[in-house]
Amino acid sequence: MKKSRLAGQSFPNGILIKSKKNWALALENGDVQFGSSSSWLDHHPRLDIFFFRSVIAFFESIAFSYRMQRNLSSDGGRSFLRPLIYYLIIIIPISLIVAKPNVPIPWLTHVGLQIFSFIVAFYLFFKMLPGNIWSFHGAEHKVVHAHEQNIDLDDLDAIAECSRIHNRCGTNLVTFFAAASFLRLPALPPLASMVGTVGYVFLYVGICIELFRLVVSAPKFALSRMLLAPGRLLQKYVTTKEPNHDQLAVAVKATKTVLALDDMRKA
Repeated sequence: MKKSRLAGQSFPNGILIKSKKNWALALENGDVQFGSSSSWLDHHPRLDIFFFRSVIAFFESIAFSYRMQRNLSSDGGRSFLRPLIYYLIIIIPISLIVAKPNVPIPWLTHVGLQIFSFIVAFYLFFKMLPGNIWSFHGAEHKVVHAHEQNIDLDDLDAIAECSRIHNRCGTNLVTFFAAASFLRLPALPPLASMVGTVGYVFLYVGICIELFRLVVSAPKFALSRMLLAPGRLLQKYVTTKEPNHDQLAVAVKATKTVLALDDMRKA
């Protein structure tokens, strides 16, 4: 039987595990929520093709993630929006100072601004989100590794030995987005520039995700290892921490629930 391919998302008080058709959210207080998941592509299979599938799946993922955060958090998801607001407060004025109207900035200045903006974003999200979210993130990765390696999900000690670094982690994808942001559109009239920027965002999201899909499908190639290295380092030092056994147990509960739902659907 084909093994379910799992993804996940961490929260300050729990872990969500998602397969193609189902999801389950386990909380540290013992509660479990679950449901089925579907994509717009399920009803429009003709668009399930290169580029379009990635753009659609990306924005569906963002919407699903925010909905879960809003429903789960006591403040309606505002704690997750706060780092974004602070990021915009810092970056927008700096961008307006550096990028003079109708005056193209040097490419190296553009690259420096992009690097600075990503450093600020990572710092704010790392510092302002609750610390437990990063250890739950590590637990999520360990349990997904255990599932992929056929490790007994009741053996928490064996799961704890698994890596908390995973190639399919969104942190790795963010580094692809960061690299793509070094490119920029040529100077255009205001309206054309606005339209071109929107079009470029969709193009850059689609191409980055398709490249990411290709790289993670062949992680042993030297080029793949090189492209994944920055994201793996960020996971190691920033976006994951070692979980305790209680956090691993939460991840296991979410995973077992998703796998049971998948088995019921196949039966």
